[in-house]
Amino acid sequence: LLCPAPAAAAQDEDFYDPTILRTIELSFGQSDYWQQLTNNYASETYIAADLTIDGVVLADVGVRFKGNSSYNSIGSSQKKPFNIDLNVFADSLGADHDFQGYKKIILNNGFKDPSFVREVLTWEICREYVPAPKSNWVKLMINGESWGVYMNCEHLGDEMLSAWFSEEDGNRYKAEGGPGSNPSNLSWLGSSTSFYSNQYQLKNPDDAINPHQDIVDLCDVLNNTSGSTFDAIQDILDVDGSLWMLALDNVFVNLDSYYGGGHNYYLFHDFRHDRMETLMWDVNESFGVFLGGLPPGTPPHELPLDYRVSDPGRPLVGELVGDVTGWGDFVHHVDQILGEFNWSEMGVRANAYHDLIRAEVYADTKKPYTNSDFDQSPTQDVNT
Repeated sequence: LLCPAPAAAAQDEDFYDPTILRTIELSFGQSDYWQQLTNNYASETYIAADLTIDGVVLADVGVRFKGNSSYNSIGSSQKKPFNIDLNVFADSLGADHDFQGYKKIILNNGFKDPSFVREVLTWEICREYVPAPKSNWVKLMINGESWGVYMNCEHLGDEMLSAWFSEEDGNRYKAEGGPGSNPSNLSWLGSSTSFYSNQYQLKNPDDAINPHQDIVDLCDVLNNTSGSTFDAIQDILDVDGSLWMLALDNVFVNLDSYYGGGHNYYLFHDFRHDRMETLMWDVNESFGVFLGGLPPGTPPHELPLDYRVSDPGRPLVGELVGDVTGWGDFVHHVDQILGEFNWSEMGVRANAYHDLIRAEVYADTKKPYTNSDFDQSPTQDVNT
């Protein structure tokens, strides 16, 4: 099951099949396309290119750079992360592009992960317990030149949500504030929705209903309830889903998240059940790579189970994990995850995936790591 399928069968397989290393190609007509992408980074403006996947050519897709640290902190390497929107230009022409039903492609560059395995393996385990994106690897070509292996992560949009929820049109927010003085940590900021719009970016403005009022209501109950917050919040939050998210972040030491920076997750208002869902996002620094907020003396490979339970800046942890009932559920979830999170189980998959991408990683002249870093990183710490 973990061996790559024959190339001829690739087109019949799901775009995110982790046993297949597809090649996708971007063709830019602009001679200064790299400079345009660089100039457009801050504004998140797309430029046009043709995209080829399995012989299927999609003309005039939108391409831009993405990321924060993964874009800004890789030195002189050209291995930037990409966001590809198949319809940002096609919409104006009356077209509707997709590949196997997917309309956005997110390509991550293995930032701080010389193994190129962390992110895909993390999502694979997360999907056993919570709604989460599919993910695999692709080889990226740009104007005939190889840009090497990228993590291909499913966009958290309508296509993904429809696979997990009966309705995908609910208000969707990216918790993007922080880390620092303005985290998206679900603290109470006041009763006006305007106080929450920067920290919680509305991602579906065309079909949103009373945007940000649901955020206000959630933060109000979470921070201002007299009595049992755990009981009161059941009506407006999928509490068990949030406990699973926190358990996964704890086990994976995924601190570039609600736990650590107070960001890098989504809030989705499930209109059918009229409650909020917390959804994981951006796990590229899992396995203890991001150490922001780690208590002094704490080993980077293991968090205390009660991490941040007493931190007023993380009310979701304090009111859910800090509750007697919530604590029992949380510890049970952690125990269940640990049944799969061990090297005898996970190492087989990690090594198979490592073998799948090895030849293309070796050939990658854009990566900011050495081949020795790639070989050592599954079982040894690597200082990059």
